[in-house]
Amino acid sequence: MPVLDINVDVGEGVGNEEKLFPFISSCNLACGAHAGSDADIDQVIVLALRYGIKVGAHPSYPDRANFGREVMLDLSHDQLIESVKQQILKVKSACDSSGVDFTHVKPHGALYHTLNNELDLAIKFVNCILDIEPELCVVGFPCSELERACENKITFIPEGFADRRYSDAGVLVSRKASNAVLTEIDEIIAQIMLMITEYKVKSENSILLPMRVNTICFHGDHYGSAERIEEVSSALKQLGVKIESFV
Repeated sequence: MPVLDINVDVGEGVGNEEKLFPFISSCNLACGAHAGSDADIDQVIVLALRYGIKVGAHPSYPDRANFGREVMLDLSHDQLIESVKQQILKVKSACDSSGVDFTHVKPHGALYHTLNNELDLAIKFVNCILDIEPELCVVGFPCSELERACENKITFIPEGFADRRYSDAGVLVSRKASNAVLTEIDEIIAQIMLMITEYKVKSENSILLPMRVNTICFHGDHYGSAERIEEVSSALKQLGVKIESFV
């Protein structure tokens, strides 16, 4: 029986977490830098305890105006890493005080993509996490500079995306493209099953690319995401897939 972790980005002010949590196994909690609030963090922690969901920090560029999806060129690496540190500590403190399992860190948006490509920054990011809690895992894009930075230092969890289309180069299609987001249930299930059974993904031009992952992400802020995750999760279980956290 295939085992699959389903993670979702939460605490971003959408307010659909109560609908999401029965159907996932881990979550990435916004730290307030790109979205969300202290009240959102507290609400997610309560739900995580209720449903036994593993919680990770979801740090980003400190840019609420652009939802953390634009690179902040005026921010030095040291300034960015200090912001990331404070973001992670904020979620860690909330988890520690409530007894919820704080298990991982997954960067958000533009930070996620920057760390895919910039080894020097990825090394600083990993060292920042090690200073906070060496037992944490790092969730990120497979075969990226972030994965390289984690080697022999910290556990890296390679991630695939259920609701995003891949380019022929094996990266996510830009959100500016009309076909960037997958919404059809059958297409989402097919993409997931291909990744977890054959370790491949089909690109936008139907090229089969290697894609070995240990967790699958749904975006909680997409329109209709809660209903879509429920339907996909139920269908996966019928196909014999066990939904379970990666830790």
